[in-house]
Amino acid sequence: RQLFFFGQLAVVMKGDWIITSGLSVNKLKLSVTRLSSLPVTTKERNYSAEIAPRLAILKKINNRVSIYASISKGFSPPTNSELLPSSGIISTDLEAEKGISFETGSRGNLVNNRFYYDINLFYYQLKNAIVVRRDNLGRDYFVNAGNTSQKGVESYLSYQLTPLSSKTIHRSLLWMSHTFYDFEYTDFKKGTTDYSGNKLPSVPKQAIVLGLDIALKMGVYTNITYN
Repeated sequence: RQLFFFGQLAVVMKGDWIITSGLSVNKLKLSVTRLSSLPVTTKERNYSAEIAPRLAILKKINNRVSIYASISKGFSPPTNSELLPSSGIISTDLEAEKGISFETGSRGNLVNNRFYYDINLFYYQLKNAIVVRRDNLGRDYFVNAGNTSQKGVESYLSYQLTPLSSKTIHRSLLWMSHTFYDFEYTDFKKGTTDYSGNKLPSVPKQAIVLGLDIALKMGVYTNITYN
């Protein structure tokens, strides 16, 4: 059973400032009844109420360019697959993941609205990270392994190759998406082994996607993507 309240307030101020604030209150209660074994057993977990605030500030430099910054706090309770893994052990002792996120960036349209960019820098701290483990029979189960630090830059650039007034071409867009991630464990111990400082698995340090989209007004189009 999950109870969730959320409110948001946006204020437009002089000087093209926009301030957005939000606040949510989250309450979660778990009750798992196992009917496949006798006697029938029930496990319960009543999570404490979590308050998740958010504050974002945006400044319009002009009609085409803006800069922004935000700070937010949130939490993520265990999923059904984490509470009831293939090992069959009901894991109501799992703690919810909690994190705080800092972001700043800029976006805008330049060159007669033919060039668009969006660049975002972020720093995310996660506590009680849930990771998968395997027992000696190869069955999965989940534990709260520790804390992580996630820093990165995400950017998107696009350029309209032909003017919008073209008689034959409806759209000719050259674009690029790039991510740079520096994700690592700040506190991760398994038994007597300390993995603190190690990189998070399955997270590439960099990713680049290039694309070319061409659409003719007669209805023919092509999309080329390189990843």
